[in-house]
Amino acid sequence: MPGPRVRPASALFLLAVPFLAVACRAVDPPTVTPGAPPSDGATVIEMTVAPPIQPQLEPVPVLIGASSPFEDPSGLFKIEVPDGWLESRQPLDPAKNPFVKVGTVFLAPENGDALMSITQWDNGKKPSSLGTTINQVLRDVTGWMDQPGYREVSRETVIERKGEAMRIEIQYARSSGVGMHSLALFQIDGTTFSMVNISVEDGSWRANEIRVREILRTYVPNPAAPPPAAAVETPTQP
Repeated sequence: MPGPRVRPASALFLLAVPFLAVACRAVDPPTVTPGAPPSDGATVIEMTVAPPIQPQLEPVPVLIGASSPFEDPSGLFKIEVPDGWLESRQPLDPAKNPFVKVGTVFLAPENGDALMSITQWDNGKKPSSLGTTINQVLRDVTGWMDQPGYREVSRETVIERKGEAMRIEIQYARSSGVGMHSLALFQIDGTTFSMVNISVEDGSWRANEIRVREILRTYVPNPAAPPPAAAVETPTQP
């Protein structure tokens, strides 16, 4: 009987490329951390990319059960995390990447084919368009669109955050041939842009979709930050 599969630890690659174009693609949607522009005008992007894994014949089913509150040690976000999922946090260097706020991944135990990633970055400017920013991330940063079997199932506007938050359901295949099903939340909060993604092997999606949506709804960026002040209109002189 074959022994348990062992997944290698994540490797960190540093890519210096114009704008957000990247020259490599991950086997799973990576944790993306845009960095500070170097002197030559290129944009440095750090990506946590899982090394290629050994081909497998069968996916490992996943069932998301109970979850517990998790608060970022620096207070940058709160979210429910499935019990037993282990965090793999990307070390950040503020001197090298001052715009990166957080990049972390939670992996399902027992080599289950599932993960949750939370990425935040802030360049001091509020994105002018949610849809345009999402398309750029999907096309040029995550590499999802280049994955075998890529299919965007749906886009859902978060009604209470129209123009500032959207969920996108995606299917793709890993290099091992395992089909994955993903729901990602993209959200603007002031100048902070968040991407919160939960992926499970495709055969486990239907049994987990409700829990995936429940967990995404618990995401709160900057929970300690005061709410933005309401704009006050100054009357004009007649």
